[in-house]
Amino acid sequence: MGETPMALYVHATIKIKPGKLFEAYELLGRIVPEMEKGGWKLVAAYQGLIGHTSTIVDIW
Repeated sequence: MGETPMALYVHATIKIKPGKLFEAYELLGRIVPEMEKGGWKLVAAYQGLIGHTSTIVDIW
């Protein structure tokens, strides 16, 4: 019997300087295609609405 490969996820918490959130999302838009070339898939991306609003959390 062959072994089933284990799923691997990456949790990235990115803290953005105030006023730079738009630029961060533009950068993420350029990063996603490059990561996909390496076999990664962006599963989720979240931004806080209250509290830490300048934090983005990505799940790959």
